[in-house]
Amino acid sequence: KAVEYAEYAAQRDPLSARLLRTLMLTQFAAGNIDEAIEANKQMREITGGQGGLWYLGMMHLENGDTELASEAFNTWAQSQGEDNMMAVHGHAMIHLARGEQAKFEHKLEQLQGIPDSDWPVAITLAKAGMHDEAMDKIEAMVNPPNDFGPLALNTSPMFTALHDHPRWEEVLRKRGSHPDQIAKMGIDQYFPGPGQPPTISVDAP
Repeated sequence: KAVEYAEYAAQRDPLSARLLRTLMLTQFAAGNIDEAIEANKQMREITGGQGGLWYLGMMHLENGDTELASEAFNTWAQSQGEDNMMAVHGHAMIHLARGEQAKFEHKLEQLQGIPDSDWPVAITLAKAGMHDEAMDKIEAMVNPPNDFGPLALNTSPMFTALHDHPRWEEVLRKRGSHPDQIAKMGIDQYFPGPGQPPTISVDAP
């Protein structure tokens, strides 16, 4: 159903990079990697910029293609700088996927030294199988609340490996995004828009 809505919105306004980004993220979260890559391509054709390259790299990694992933991360690093937080994260993920442990640990240490890098560090730890350390990082972001979207933990494919962790549901409850809590809350409490009145409901596509 989420994919249906995202596709419907993108079809209604096919030149909206924001809606294509939403479609990309929705397809990625649903595990439809090839479709997510296609939405990423369409989005970048509209923006003409480098935005979305980190996601492209991560999606190629999910497909097991380290060459295309490395190409995306390298292009991002060339435009933003080798010391850019997400460039460092991307290179760490490439080393991890290739089994280059010493290089991975070096990049992880570099990433941990960058200010405000909690989110990519948590992703890296989760992907590396360091689940307790990843949960420690996520819990620190949640309490007090960090400025990431209320449903990011639930929907991000970056944290799928943590869903069976003993602390996962506890962290979701602290964030206010446990499925039981979401079921009792109207969508406009999550997405009213900054300074905007509640959104107008729409029929299903």
